[in-house]
Amino acid sequence: MRGIPRFGNFASRFTLNPLAPSIAAASALALVQSGNVAFDWNPATLAAADGAALSDWPDAVGGITATTPSGQPTFKANALNGKPGVRFAGSQYFDIGRPTALMNLIGTGTFTIMVACTNLVAGANAIASAFGAGDASGGLWFCCNTTNIGLYSGTGGSIPNPLGTSDLYLLFYSARTSSFNRVLSGANGTSFAPANTPKTSGTLDWGIGTGRHDTTGNGNTYSFRGDILRILVWNSHLPMVDIIRQTRNFFTYYGKPLPWAGVNKYLLMDGDSITAGTGASNTVAYSYPYLTAATLTRALGTWSNTGRPSAQMTDLNNDFATQFTGLSGADALGIPVVGTIMEFANQRTAGASLYTDTDAYFAAAKTLDPTWKVVFLNSTALGGSGSGSAAGDQTSLGGPNSTVGNNRAAHAAHYVLPYTNMDALVDLFSDPNVGAIGANPYSGTWPTTDFFDATHPYGVAAQNAAHGYARIAAMTAAVVGPLL
Repeated sequence: MRGIPRFGNFASRFTLNPLAPSIAAASALALVQSGNVAFDWNPATLAAADGAALSDWPDAVGGITATTPSGQPTFKANALNGKPGVRFAGSQYFDIGRPTALMNLIGTGTFTIMVACTNLVAGANAIASAFGAGDASGGLWFCCNTTNIGLYSGTGGSIPNPLGTSDLYLLFYSARTSSFNRVLSGANGTSFAPANTPKTSGTLDWGIGTGRHDTTGNGNTYSFRGDILRILVWNSHLPMVDIIRQTRNFFTYYGKPLPWAGVNKYLLMDGDSITAGTGASNTVAYSYPYLTAATLTRALGTWSNTGRPSAQMTDLNNDFATQFTGLSGADALGIPVVGTIMEFANQRTAGASLYTDTDAYFAAAKTLDPTWKVVFLNSTALGGSGSGSAAGDQTSLGGPNSTVGNNRAAHAAHYVLPYTNMDALVDLFSDPNVGAIGANPYSGTWPTTDFFDATHPYGVAAQNAAHGYARIAAMTAAVVGPLL
């Protein structure tokens, strides 16, 4: 299978439809879960003249004021379609300090941060942090430039940026410790792949417009260049459907075409660590959905992966209604959903009960949203991670049974078309490059697996298309494409 585009092609291939009509800007901006907004840096609350330097920027809800004695950002009365913003020119920034209210909220592990910005300068931003702590190893901070977007994690976590300087950028980070955190990538105009769990609050002060707080020495290298239109922090978890709703609200308010404008169906790729991206940084190379989206030339905003490492199927079933109910509704996507689902359950029971939760997940998709077309991937990561696993082929991360494949064989035999609540099948099990070993990164070394050695790594952009996650992406795209 040749022709898998490298990630360097994302920027040129992932573009919004230039013929998509602009929409009239809404007179008011609606906020989802508005009663849970804890902090709101809103340019519309600033009493300043166009072009005026700003020494402070008060949060309109939580009482936190960002200040700077020098390198002051400026107020822009018309930053985007007549709406105001705060303009940063590289060496301009605000310090927030370490306010107790913000630190305590992040410490709960249940919160959502959204940054809206635009007007970035091509090639001018090395890191371009828009918001967060200055500590790369522990800070929860956001990057945005015309090359990469996302949550900066030092060695990965950002994704190639297909949008231009006149586009609206939205970045979300939504965490929920009461259940588990999902990775939302490509969910909106410029979403990102966050780490699997929220980063700690870091050791340096938080700021707006700068990625390091030694601004005197590194301001021009590390600071953000662009207009910040809004920073919102909720004291609640925004599920996938609310992130989509908030994206719709913002794009409508600013008179911009919706990110998914012009496509007939939204592609949602759901799963575990193979979906989320294995490894702490969740780089694009470690996730088959990125490669699938690239193969299909699907723009950001027309697809998402919602992976969660080490998820049990019971967890996912319990979470489905919260995350996805109403996703295709008129107030959210407004278009049907095609969803890929993996046998990622890490099931640890034998017999018929092995399939119960997976079957229930198929049914949940159809029941909660009748528009869903369910696409199933077999032979992915079935197995337990302990020696006592009754049904898992994986033991102790590559142990002696990790390449047996007996349970993957049973699993593949169980899920064949026609099958209730399953519309299409990506038959990885029958592929000689995946087969009974499965897409399991802990299943030994080449040639017994495509997935975990120096010659055939997880799925890097330069990898031979016959191997690893690139192979899974090609097979998935061939099945999913006709449904879109």
